Amino acid sequence: MNCRTRVTSPLTVSGSINAFEATFRIAIKDASGTDLVNQQAHSQQGQVLSPFSASVLFTVSAETPACLWVFQISGEGSPTTIQQVPLTLMPS
Repeated sequence: MNCRTRVTSPLTVSGSINAFEATFRIAIKDASGTDLVNQQAHSQQGQVLSPFSASVLFTVSAETPACLWVFQISGEGSPTTIQQVPLTLMPS
């Protein structure tokens, strides 16, 4: 059974996040972990739980299993506080 949500581009990603300086990253990774998209995003306020909404553009030529990541970058430069959602990317 496939539990992945099928999505087309542009994908609207929204929710709430407690992000340092209201800045965080949104990525879409393919099944091998390669970034198809990796972009900066902003919440309405930093250092408190705050809403956000971002449009994410991607291009695929066939159904593609992928994973949406919403995360922050640590002071050392590595991903932290990662939230993941499995997706199937659909061609437009």
